[in-house]
Amino acid sequence: MKCKNCGTELDPANAVERLLTCEVCGTSVVLNRESTNEEAVELIAKGAKSLEIGEFDEAYECYKLASRKSSAESETYFGMALAKFHVQFRKDVLRNCLQPVCRGAVPGRFQDSMDYQKAMLFATPSVRKEYHRLALEIDGAEVEDAPAPTPAPAPAPAAAPAAVAAGETAVNSPMPGNVFKVECKPGQA
Repeated sequence: MKCKNCGTELDPANAVERLLTCEVCGTSVVLNRESTNEEAVELIAKGAKSLEIGEFDEAYECYKLASRKSSAESETYFGMALAKFHVQFRKDVLRNCLQPVCRGAVPGRFQDSMDYQKAMLFATPSVRKEYHRLALEIDGAEVEDAPAPTPAPAPAPAAAPAAVAAGETAVNSPMPGNVFKVECKPGQA
């Protein structure tokens, strides 16, 4: 099993209460319960792939079917909540982590959704803490289809160029309103 963020090989034996954390980048992965049947595990994996490519309806159905196969598996409900809120995770290169992005505005808060609440009910304490951390990020996440921001006012006109003496050349500064004088000696350009 590899980390979804940095690709480091992960050892499931290092999981604490079903939460496996990458030692290199800190990304966490929730492992399925040992009692989760194989068909539910396959549906959870298929739901995760559907989320990755933005097929939210397909993802929701996979997680919903998985919840019917294994009703105590927290990942099925958390996955349904992610699908309902159109959440995908984008690589944040500067912070070396995966950031949630909502691909469309959905009314309400992620933390208030029934699916999230069910996930919290069936999660271990470590997984519950991770779900809560993600929920806070999701509720504050960027919404891709949000209305365009109001354009900024036009910059003030640049100040009139300063007077230049003989043998000097005025050079415009990248800072609006600033003009620098550069003295050129005969024969210099």
